[in-house]
Amino acid sequence: MKEGKEGEEGKEEMKIAKKKVKNYKDLNVWLESHRLAVEVYKLTSGFPKEHRYELTSQLNRAALSVPTNIAEGNSAWHSKEFIQFLNIAYRSANEVDYLLFFAKDVGLMTGSQLRDFEDSYAKVKNMLGALRRSLEKYSSSPSSPSFSRVN
Repeated sequence: MKEGKEGEEGKEEMKIAKKKVKNYKDLNVWLESHRLAVEVYKLTSGFPKEHRYELTSQLNRAALSVPTNIAEGNSAWHSKEFIQFLNIAYRSANEVDYLLFFAKDVGLMTGSQLRDFEDSYAKVKNMLGALRRSLEKYSSSPSSPSFSRVN
């Protein structure tokens, strides 16, 4: 069983999933993915204008999709629905990962910048996975057939 950084992130998200979260902003995974979306927007603001409607737009939409789906899923009435939104957020994080790799290969960012983003998105994906597993475990519990909303 793997501990260390990934294990600690997962434990944190599982603790949060077990208690009633009043707001998506209480989720560390949302905070980190929001921070990354802002960083992606800052990065793409420096891309040449000829990339604005293709790569820049798609990269910004994908980066924004991660925290947006976490926020939207957090308002779901059932944990299975929340899990669907977390799955979409995870896929969007993978999309961002690839688009940043592409941006590096076409000379729009450095290898160092890419590594920083890759590390950060790997952390977000680990957190999403841990939260998903926790919600799956919670939703399969006989005493908690569905996710109860606080607000």
